[in-house]
Amino acid sequence: MIALHDLGLVHPASGAALMTHGDLAVAGGQVVVVAAPPGAGSSLLAATVLGERKPSAGVVHLFERDPHRLRTGALRRLRGRIGVAPQVAPMVVGRTVLGQVALALELAGVGRAARELACCAVLDRLGLLAERDAMPETLTSAARGRLGLARALVRRPEIVIADAPTTGQDDAGVALVAAALAQAAADGAAVLVLARDARFDVEAVRLGMRRLVWTGGELVAHESLEVDIGSALDLILDARSAPMRRPRPPVPRPEVPTAIPAVTSDGIPNVVAFPITARSLGAT
Repeated sequence: MIALHDLGLVHPASGAALMTHGDLAVAGGQVVVVAAPPGAGSSLLAATVLGERKPSAGVVHLFERDPHRLRTGALRRLRGRIGVAPQVAPMVVGRTVLGQVALALELAGVGRAARELACCAVLDRLGLLAERDAMPETLTSAARGRLGLARALVRRPEIVIADAPTTGQDDAGVALVAAALAQAAADGAAVLVLARDARFDVEAVRLGMRRLVWTGGELVAHESLEVDIGSALDLILDARSAPMRRPRPPVPRPEVPTAIPAVTSDGIPNVVAFPITARSLGAT
């Protein structure tokens, strides 16, 4: 459902190359996580995939169509099949938490009972059901972040794009976000996550998500960059199991050897201690 072919991206201000050969495919039922460091251009990539910013090279396909070649009406209809969770989700003034999530369903003509059932289900999944009647401004920043994701997921979209969805989350929040995205894929969506949180990476491994790393202008499989942990552990264990030797005390440097005087029968040494000098022997 999502495909990038040899994608190129440049920084909108400096013109510096951010991506030169980006290749990616996300099918329905899959979660693909792209690990990108801060400043790499993850928000630019999300905007490019959605058809909001043109790439410097390459092609984007959504549902086998290039969003950059669609007219306004067709692009609007295509985006109606996509759930987007930006880094900062703007809230509609005067609506409760439940009302924020229900808005998209209202616009789609979904009945009140069905709306409330769907909204409560996704809010519960993200740990927000108890705040359903609260106003968004009373929530913590972490809860507002999960609320933005709830809005993106409530319509059960065919594609989900989440940009840094765990920003500001504690460990429990990271687990809730990862589980919600995994459930979206289980429901059939193609899920693209742009992440920069090591804790999310742990959850991605646990949940069997496909992981890529944005490095050197390309999207590289995470496994190709990983150290062979088994071999590294063997080396560590070998080093730890080797017998430990105590350091030997320093060996004193030998003094200048001297000749041991031989003693004659009358008790007078018949040799002179070494070294000798000519002066000590009375020589001039």
